[in-house]
Amino acid sequence: MMVLPLFTAVILIFISFFPIIWVQLFGLKPFTEKRFVEEQNSIEELEQIIIAVLESWNQKSLVDAQQYYTPALMKKHESHLTTLGFDGKKVTLKVQDVAGLIASQKRKGKISVKATVVATTVTDYPEEWYYYPSVTRTRMLDHMIKGPSKAPPMKVIYVQRWCFIRDDNKLKVQKFSGI
Repeated sequence: MMVLPLFTAVILIFISFFPIIWVQLFGLKPFTEKRFVEEQNSIEELEQIIIAVLESWNQKSLVDAQQYYTPALMKKHESHLTTLGFDGKKVTLKVQDVAGLIASQKRKGKISVKATVVATTVTDYPEEWYYYPSVTRTRMLDHMIKGPSKAPPMKVIYVQRWCFIRDDNKLKVQKFSGI
């Protein structure tokens, strides 16, 4: 007779903790392992491509990293460049290290990679105004206050999925998630 209430209590507890358990088991987590099983590409080459592409999103020209872009990603980057700076703030990403790199899928001509990227972001604001978000109990409010025009640098760790394709025997980035 005590078995049924005990069983339902265990089930209810499991259901309430299921999302947390799911994220812990299957969510993207930072890692430091570097493992890649492809003869034609080295880990250093992939790290160089990832750093070049991420840092090219800060610049107004694509000269440095253009060789690593597919036409679709190039179009997306060009639209990003046109909107860059419309609101006055400029976010700069400086990649410090690609801490982990694991090949997750390989198909004919395509390579999918998970990467842990350690970077520093700096946000510049126009005309001596400083933007900061404040969180209340019910919503997030944005404020502009008089102050320094540069926010302090923040160290961030991104876990991203990158998709590369082989074009003319060179790797090019087709897409990446995050940022």
